[in-house]
Amino acid sequence: HTMDETEKQKNRTVLGLQPVAGRIFARAGDGGVTSAKLFVSLLGQIGIFGKAAPDYGPERRGAPVGTNFQLGGKELRTQASYEELDISILKDATDIGWSAKQWRDALKDDGILIVNTPLSPEKFRRQYHIPQKVMVYSFDADNFRKQHRVPETITLMGAALKSLSGKGVDFPQEYLD
Repeated sequence: HTMDETEKQKNRTVLGLQPVAGRIFARAGDGGVTSAKLFVSLLGQIGIFGKAAPDYGPERRGAPVGTNFQLGGKELRTQASYEELDISILKDATDIGWSAKQWRDALKDDGILIVNTPLSPEKFRRQYHIPQKVMVYSFDADNFRKQHRVPETITLMGAALKSLSGKGVDFPQEYLD
């Protein structure tokens, strides 16, 4: 299914002129960079502009890597790293390479937290002291990976699609299935 230009323009209007800032918190080799680039490319198919870039130095496989992404209703000219995030995607909440200050406290008051955990959103919220205004999506991506051989970071991007859908962005149904 391809979207016509009118549908794409509606999606651009929903996102508006201020970029939506997000970051994937994973480790080198976990697929965070690839997932962010695929996510941005997919959103381009429905008219949303985006950029994705890793934020790392000379680290080797296994080192913490944050991958920044921006989405917007207009073309994005720069790749920025934001202090306040609209979306935070966390591959492993127990990873000591990322403090809660980095992935939780960087979220805006009405931000979205997508986390790989077997805990329900409510239990995760209580355990990690997530503010009530933050929308929490939890998914056991580890178990899904074992059953379907799909990397956790790719699976978590599906939750990101659903979260954008909840904010009014239209997707072809096959994107959400």
